[in-house]
Amino acid sequence: MIYKIANPTKALSPFIRFYWYVAEEERSNEQTKLILPDGCSELIFCWNKGYNRKDLQNDNSNHSVVKSCFTGQLNESIVATNFSKTGIIGVKFEPFSPFLFFGIPQHHFNNKIVNLSELGMKDCKELEHQLYGKSFKQAKVILDKHFLNSIAACKDSENEILLLTNILKQIVTKEGNLKVNDLSYLYGIHRRTIIRLFDKYIGLQPKRFINLIRFRIAFKSFRNIPDQSNSYLSNGFYDQSHFIKFFKYFIGTTPNKFINSRFDFDLQLSLKSEF
Repeated sequence: MIYKIANPTKALSPFIRFYWYVAEEERSNEQTKLILPDGCSELIFCWNKGYNRKDLQNDNSNHSVVKSCFTGQLNESIVATNFSKTGIIGVKFEPFSPFLFFGIPQHHFNNKIVNLSELGMKDCKELEHQLYGKSFKQAKVILDKHFLNSIAACKDSENEILLLTNILKQIVTKEGNLKVNDLSYLYGIHRRTIIRLFDKYIGLQPKRFINLIRFRIAFKSFRNIPDQSNSYLSNGFYDQSHFIKFFKYFIGTTPNKFINSRFDFDLQLSLKSEF
């Protein structure tokens, strides 16, 4: 499997976290990877046979992604299985930026996969056609040009974006160890205003987003600490059972069972997706 990541041009870096590329040639076996929620939505251009997506906690949630799509915020981890031959180019957005490009409140896409036509991207087929068969280097140039043109038309919402960006930075700085009321007091705004901003721009409730950041930081510690059972101590969890409850919600299994699981976790992508 060929896997690459590239940063967008500097002018797009506040809005797009990175571009990624996966190419898989014909082979006898399929590859399964665990993908954790990271607080970001993605635009995916998919060719050939695509991949299969399954929610860990829902046995009836299989989705075959065989064409270009937009994936909203994830509530929990998913298992992605690449088919024997696939080609995928992805755009990983910053948490607040999809609304700027597409103009649709992001709560509509929470935990969903939607066709590009539902985003109002009239030129999506042309963009998809331009990307087909291109090298990742060539695709990056095409994507940069497209999104530079799109963001140039987005002059509104600057004050809301500035406020939301500061709120996100505060959540990350505190490693998710704070409450929505803390943010309300810190920025002098009503909690309903924060909820409205998260619904519009991010697609998750602020409490859920805070818990997601908290879990991701704890999960990183969990993978690095030799004594796996003590990961909760430095991440603000009340006790081990509290950490296990969070772990089961986002991963779908207990820490001990995860260690012995068959899933391949893409650490490179995980680290790149950190705030």
